[in-house]
This record gives sequence, structure tokens and C-alpha cells, in this order.
Amino acid sequence: MFKKREIFSVIKKHLEWEEITLIAGARQVGRTTLMKQLQTEMK
Repeated sequence: MFKKREIFSVIKKHLEWEEITLIAGARQVGRTTLMKQLQTEMK
């Protein structure tokens, strides 16, 4: 189980808009994990 970050709810809310959402960051900061969590939540 992964801990949800503060940004999770912000990104999830932004995905409701018809705009591109860019998730950027340094290596090893959890971008892929965040995307997997969002995919699971949105199903």
C-alpha cells in the first residue's frame, strides 16, 4: 500500500477538465506510482 500524496486530489480534480495534465519531476520521485494510483482510482 502506498501513501497518497497531497497532490493526488489536485491532479484527480484536474483530470475532470478537458485539458492536458503534465506530471513532471526529478527521477525517483514517484511519478509512475502516482499514475498507477490514479488509474486504479479512476476505474
